[in-house]
Amino acid sequence: MYRSMLRLEDIRKDAAVNGLEPGQIVRIISTDPVGENALTVYYKTADGQLKEQMLFRSNEPSLSLAKAGRVERPRPQIGRAHV
Repeated sequence: MYRSMLRLEDIRKDAAVNGLEPGQIVRIISTDPVGENALTVYYKTADGQLKEQMLFRSNEPSLSLAKAGRVERPRPQIGRAHV
C-alpha cells in the first residue's frame, strides 16, 4: 500500500512539508492541536516569512513530507515472503 498523504498527527516541529504554500517547501516551527480533526501550524516559508494556518483532515491528501529540498514520494511497502 502506498502512503499518499501526510496525516495531521504526523506533522512535527522542524518537518519540511510540501503543500502548505504553492510550489514551496516550508519548515514547521510549531503545531497546536485543535481537537482530533484540526491542527494549527506555524511555519517558515522559503523566503523567511513566518505564517500560520489551520489545517483540517480534508487538507491531508495535499500534504507531504519533503526531504533534502525534494518531495518525498510514497514508496511501496514490500511484504516478507512466508517460509
